[in-house]
Amino acid sequence: ELIPDVDECLDRVGVCDQECINIPGAYNCSCSANYDLQEDGSTCRTVVNGRTMLLFSAGHGVRIYYLDGFEYLSVFSGYQQTYGVGYDPVDEMVYWSTKDGVYKKSLKVESIPTPVVTQGLGLAENLAIDWIGRNVYIIDSEKNHILVCTLDGKSCKPIVDNIAHPRAIQLDFEGRRLYWTCVNESIIASSSMDGSDRKILVQEGIVWPNALALDIPAKRIYWFDASHDQAEHARLDGSDRKVLPQAVADHPYSMAVWEDKIYWSDWTQDEIQSALKLTGKNQEPILKESLQQLFGLTIYHPALSQNIHNPCSSNLCSHICLLSSETFFGYTCACPTHMELATNRHGCKDLPKRDYPFIGDGTRMYRVELALFGHTSLSPWHPDLNLQRISDMEYDPKN
Repeated sequence: ELIPDVDECLDRVGVCDQECINIPGAYNCSCSANYDLQEDGSTCRTVVNGRTMLLFSAGHGVRIYYLDGFEYLSVFSGYQQTYGVGYDPVDEMVYWSTKDGVYKKSLKVESIPTPVVTQGLGLAENLAIDWIGRNVYIIDSEKNHILVCTLDGKSCKPIVDNIAHPRAIQLDFEGRRLYWTCVNESIIASSSMDGSDRKILVQEGIVWPNALALDIPAKRIYWFDASHDQAEHARLDGSDRKVLPQAVADHPYSMAVWEDKIYWSDWTQDEIQSALKLTGKNQEPILKESLQQLFGLTIYHPALSQNIHNPCSSNLCSHICLLSSETFFGYTCACPTHMELATNRHGCKDLPKRDYPFIGDGTRMYRVELALFGHTSLSPWHPDLNLQRISDMEYDPKN
């Protein structure tokens, strides 16, 4: 009598770090490009050289811990609670959010924090950096939308509206998809990175999806439910849902995945902890920040930015270039809220009847760009004019 084959790849507990291939009576594991299968037959480790950086918010500051254990440093210390954190490996720039906005600071040179987005925000509870399209995606849990801004903060546009208390956000550069959680709606959702093709991925059996992470080499999404402190993962489309039976957390807030482990911040313990990403075994504290409430965390290693095509590299968009899973060329041009797309779908033009204040500083005139989102900026107005000692100005709309 033939015994039917059991597909171990479909078990509720994962058996392979990345790819699982069912064969009669057994299974094989394999790894994605830039990763090698280890002697245990299931673990994948990168072959790309580089250090693994764990970036996290702690109390009023932002910290970096390198997972080789040889370096721990403070990026920023201030006077307000920090929330979301992100990293741009192109410019080696760290980003973070507070109740007053989003800021950045270089890791290459000693510098002071620079404001990125300070206008139009309710509470920037989390953020993610698109180092391909050169944008920052911001979760605003008070205004219930996702805002995208260029990395200089000059052009901003809400791209996902009407979401009930969004909490976590992640970006998939290969698939050009955006993922987020809503704690009031108890869902995990996704859209193209330009905000189109919005869909719910996970809804059943979750209550408070606080933490979210992408395991891109494995093409899977991980989350922690803070209501029952359960860790789970699924394919990027929400199918093949699995559990980590031995992962235990008191109040997880943010998480990341790297190689064979998950990492998360725990509010109750004031710790960052790690465990094996398939089972939750080997759980251990990585860092403890006494009396420092831990919010966002993210992980960066050079393997995460290998061989990713950039459709925005030609600079065809005048203001905002958004990666897109829904367009033939892989990108969509967008405009800040005070402008609209021109007929060529790449340039932006002012909305009708837009008003501009003008100021003079004695020898120059400037047009003031009042932004609903981002920050106010000045642009020179007719810098070719030779002016001296401007004392007053008036505008004639007919001429």
